[in-house]
Amino acid sequence: MTSADVAWKLFREGPGRHDEATELATGIVGDAGATPDDVARAGTLLFAAGRFVDAERARVVALAGGAAPALLAYLDTACCLRAGDGRAARRALRGHLAAATNPLHSDMPWLAAQVGAPLLALDASRRAGLSYVLVARYVAEAAFRRAPTRSCSAAICSR
Repeated sequence: MTSADVAWKLFREGPGRHDEATELATGIVGDAGATPDDVARAGTLLFAAGRFVDAERARVVALAGGAAPALLAYLDTACCLRAGDGRAARRALRGHLAAATNPLHSDMPWLAAQVGAPLLALDASRRAGLSYVLVARYVAEAAFRRAPTRSCSAAICSR
């Protein structure tokens, strides 16, 4: 069990342990001897805890260190979305998933759906070996998120 795994275990124990988990994750990011994969895991925890500046720092360290593409898919995409750049998030996710080995984790199609990338959701769903029902669900969700948020009623009322 790595130190990042311990931090995640503490984080999952509940709100009473979140401070300890984030302190450990921050220490991992600042440790020069930490592996890039541990830094990416710690950065994802920091992002989940709402410590976005620390998560961004972890993203930079993990990218420079060459962390596993599957781990970077979570952290890099989330940081790009937090910055408000959906295109950069889709581009980052596409690059990381292209470099990831098969089979993909079943969370990857969900992540592609969250960033509004229908074709990427389709490809990730197939590579993860999901059922046709889940493939259709993730592709539809991605297409829905990609659609303009302006409704017909808003367009009529604005005239």
